[in-house]
Amino acid sequence: MSQFPRIEIAALGSISPLGADSGEAELAYQRPSCRIGRREVEGRESWAAELSPEAEARLNKLVAEQPKYRELDRSVLFAILAAREALERSCWSKDSQIGVLIGSSRGATGLFEHNLRQFDRTGRVRPHSSPTTTLGNISSAVGRDLALDGVQISHSVTCSSALHAIGNAVAWIRGGLCQRFLAGAAEAPLTAFTLAQMEALGIAKSPWEEWPCRPLGGKNSFVLGEGAAVFAIGAETSAAGPKYIIEGIGFAQEISQSPSGISESGQAFQLALQRALEHAGSPQIDLIILHAPGTALGDRAELEALSAVFKSDLPPITSNKFLLGHTLGASGGLSLEYAINILKYQRYNPFPYEIVTRSEGSYRSGRIERILLNAAGFGGNAVSLVLSKAGE
Repeated sequence: MSQFPRIEIAALGSISPLGADSGEAELAYQRPSCRIGRREVEGRESWAAELSPEAEARLNKLVAEQPKYRELDRSVLFAILAAREALERSCWSKDSQIGVLIGSSRGATGLFEHNLRQFDRTGRVRPHSSPTTTLGNISSAVGRDLALDGVQISHSVTCSSALHAIGNAVAWIRGGLCQRFLAGAAEAPLTAFTLAQMEALGIAKSPWEEWPCRPLGGKNSFVLGEGAAVFAIGAETSAAGPKYIIEGIGFAQEISQSPSGISESGQAFQLALQRALEHAGSPQIDLIILHAPGTALGDRAELEALSAVFKSDLPPITSNKFLLGHTLGASGGLSLEYAINILKYQRYNPFPYEIVTRSEGSYRSGRIERILLNAAGFGGNAVSLVLSKAGE
């Protein structure tokens, strides 16, 4: 580990059902309440977690100030707002080379579907329909908005896209190819077609009215949400205030026959966990933020993996999906925002309902020094990340 520079998170920006920016999200975690409700999405009623009214107002202000941004998908607008906040809070100078690495599971979902409906109706498409719906548009749009000329990469690794973006940025920095990155993910999947896809998988019909998205609830209760989180990551930072250290990160892939690609024993989770812990030097973990999407199979696989890796010494576990649903590719980024909040305030939110698990994790007194985060996605991929807080 000593041969590599220490990778720090200097700042972050976000927009989500929890608030219009990371400051509002920070307050929301101190006063947790469910941001999920019954919504009518393009004539289809479903559980969903939409942006807060304050966040929607911020989005509308952006488009009013930049009319050309009406051509962009909501996911791209989310990324722009989160990246602006992260860069401003980082205190980085724009004249330094800053890369942009934004992930998304679905990309420009709403705009692509709108253009397709227009084509079905008229046989014609708008001139900008192709460049504004390519996945690469999300990072290049952020780069243009911030007038950055560093490398700009977009990618999709399904629901683990955010943590893959963080890991990719770490690799570039350690390889000496770029010293600073704005990295994270954005997702705006609340369309009738995407909701129908989740329902077709049999995972999106929650049996509960209160806390409808229930990670580890024992039943399928998947609820879609939307939002973005972007982090200013660098080998050397100049930001004032606390910094957060990415101590280790692990990736894995498995071959499975399940619709999600995750086996019942969570083989990809196990490997990712082991690799992240080894990368970090096998430290004690004080808390785990689960991926736990609120699906019976996915939740159980993650618990099996945690049990295999930690044996009888499972740390406490938590999640934020019962607050804001599953934001697909952005979910790992919003979990990382939650982890930073926990390290800052030394508190996390217990599950507000009964969970199904062999062991919830033994309580550990003292400070929360290190948090392990998980993310996984369709196709059998998994990522784990170890985060700690630098000394004041």
